[in-house]
Amino acid sequence: AGQLQEILKFGVDELLTDGKGLYEPADLEAILGGSENGQWVVNNDNKHKVNAVEDQASDSDSKDNKPVQSMYVFEGTDYSREPSAADIKAFEQLIIAEKELLQNKVPGERTLRKTGTSVAEMFMPIPQRKFRKELTLEEVEEKKKKNQATAEKRASMAEEQARARTEAKNKKREALWKANKYRSANIILDS
Repeated sequence: AGQLQEILKFGVDELLTDGKGLYEPADLEAILGGSENGQWVVNNDNKHKVNAVEDQASDSDSKDNKPVQSMYVFEGTDYSREPSAADIKAFEQLIIAEKELLQNKVPGERTLRKTGTSVAEMFMPIPQRKFRKELTLEEVEEKKKKNQATAEKRASMAEEQARARTEAKNKKREALWKANKYRSANIILDS
């Protein structure tokens, strides 16, 4: 079960790069157990097989006469466990010091691109968006009138532009007809 936890925790690649260069194939079905129709099958036989595989693994470790090393063991201290009270206190002091540095920072000071985010910045509260002030009824009516006036102005400008375009198009056509001495066969009716 210890190997299985390490496989799940660190991945197979991390375990295979231990420097030995030798890989002993393991029966994963014996370790993990079988499956039927995509569902894990738990049998008492599987538990016995897993225990046997673990015993074989511990025997092979005892043959090497080397202590089992974890990537979290450093100078005899196992850091994979819960942090100690001293670690928690040191971390809190680090965050307090970082917060003080951020608060004492000059607002107009340039930030450097290569510097990473500090620990305290990750724990600082995110500034909330300022909400718009509530408008009174008079202000709402005034805003509606203003919006309506601008909409009417836009509509009248669009009509004028369309009228000017059609007039320019007609003038251009008439000038072209006069230049080419064109006469229309249409009869103009007076109404």
